[in-house]
Order: sequence, then structure tokens, then C-alpha cells
Amino acid sequence: MANAMSISDATATADSIAITAVVEKISATSTSTRVDTAAAVNTTDTPDPLAADDAGAGTKRRFSQINEAEERPAKRWRSESQASVEKTPPNRIHRRIIVQDFGRPIYKASSPTALVAAVENCIQGHESLRKAGFLHRDISVHNVVIDERQGTPKGFLIDLDLAIRESREEASGAKGKTGTRAFMAIGLLFGEPHCFMHDIESFFWVLFWVCVNHDGPDRSVKKNPFDHWNYTRDYDLAGSKLAVITDSFVFRKRAGECFTPFYEPLIPMMDRLREVVFPGGVRWKQVDKGLYTVMRDILRGELRRLQPVSDA
Repeated sequence: MANAMSISDATATADSIAITAVVEKISATSTSTRVDTAAAVNTTDTPDPLAADDAGAGTKRRFSQINEAEERPAKRWRSESQASVEKTPPNRIHRRIIVQDFGRPIYKASSPTALVAAVENCIQGHESLRKAGFLHRDISVHNVVIDERQGTPKGFLIDLDLAIRESREEASGAKGKTGTRAFMAIGLLFGEPHCFMHDIESFFWVLFWVCVNHDGPDRSVKKNPFDHWNYTRDYDLAGSKLAVITDSFVFRKRAGECFTPFYEPLIPMMDRLREVVFPGGVRWKQVDKGLYTVMRDILRGELRRLQPVSDA
């Protein structure tokens, strides 16, 4: 029994010694770790010899580098940082502009009186435009409009896309032909530089064209002898127009054959306009500043003649 107790005591003593050794080893390890850590903190400026290891091996970083990596913010895309944070989106406002057509094309005039009144207004407007230093250069049935909403017909010139600044009385010297073919002055078809006299002549051709192509505000003629004016060559078109304005007899005969019944009453007025626009039955050769007034006087006289008929 005594031997047994001795063996047991010896075993317990050995176990105690082993445990004590383990504890001492752990304590030594902890102390070593603390010493290594302190050494790392105190030697942050000393290069790490392991930093130059081969590419395949791991690379140690200094403690200061670790702190910098932890404190450095993560990179973000520009769209996330500057576009959404630094720049405030604009305050957008949606707007709409509603416009309405003004007037109607001159060929939709409700009566011969309305047609004459509108053209007289447009000639006056063209003169005002020229006095302001501008030349229209595209007088046509599409750019001469009429407004009859207030009862009294009024005409307006629109579309200044081809207009130029012009302060001289003579030809502008503008290169190239401008305007709509059927209404172009004879001189322009022959290559003359554009001047205000060519625009005045175009008003005559606008009236002529309406009278042969329209038999009322909403009735157009399907065919007429002048349809080829839209596509014929310049010299041929000039010759065709010269044949129309040669003299009073030829003009009235031609107009009597081609004017629609709706506009037949305007044949005498058109002949008087022909005489002043084409003196002697030929294209004009000299600039005439007074032609504005002469043409407007003829148109106003026609309005006085037609007015009693309109009132009836």
C-alpha cells in the first residue's frame, strides 16, 4: 500500500512539473511576441530586408504602411464621386411654344378685290423693306400671304431666307439666280444682277399666275399654257414671258384666253401694270424708284372700281 501511494505521489509530482513547464513556455512565448511587436513599432523607419524577396514569395509591409492602407479611402468612379456629389444636377423646366399659321397664300383670296388689296399692301411692305436696307429676292405666290379675318383684306410679305442687305439703288451684284422660277424677272433669267426692280416685276408675275391658275379661293386649274414655266430653261422662259408682254393687243388677247372667269375682270388692270413695268413692251432697262408709287396707284384705282361690285 505504501508503495502504491509512492507511485501515485510520484506521478502527481511529475504531472505538476510538466504543467509548470508548459506554463513557463507559454509565458516565454508571449513575452517574445510582445518584444517583437515593440521592436516593430520602434523600427518603422528601418527598411525591411524581406521587402525585396522574390516575386513568388510573400512581402512583408511595415506597420506604418498597414496603417496608411487602413486609413486610405477606397477609390470610387468619377460618376459616383464628382458627378453625383460635387455637381448639383440642373433644375430643368419643360416648356412648349405653340404657334399658328398667319394668313393664307395669296391665291386663296376670297375675291379679286381681296387679291388686289393684298398685293398693294405687299408692294408697300417691299418698299419699306428696301428703305430699311434689305432686298427680299424671292417674291412668289408662297411668300405673299393674305389675312381677311378682320373683314378688310391685308397682305404681308414673308420668308426672308434669301433676303440680303442692300443700300444701293443699282443692281446688288449678288451672284446666282434667286427666286421661284415662274415668278422670276426676265432680266434675272438673262443673268442680270438682282436689284429691287426685279422684285417689283415679280409682283406682276404673281398676279398673272394667280389669274391663270385659280378660279376662286379653292379652285385651281388643272392645266394651262404656262405650266412649263416651272421647269423650262432660263432663256426659253424669258422668251415666253417676252412674248406675253409685247404689246396691249397681244397681252389682252392672251389674257382673255387664259384668265379664269373668276379673274377676267382684272384684265384691264393687268394691262395697265404691264405698260408701266415693261415700258414699250420690253424688259425695263433703267432703275425707276417711282415705280412703287405708280403700281400702287393703279392697284388702288382698281380697288375703287371693284368696291361697288363687292358691296353689292
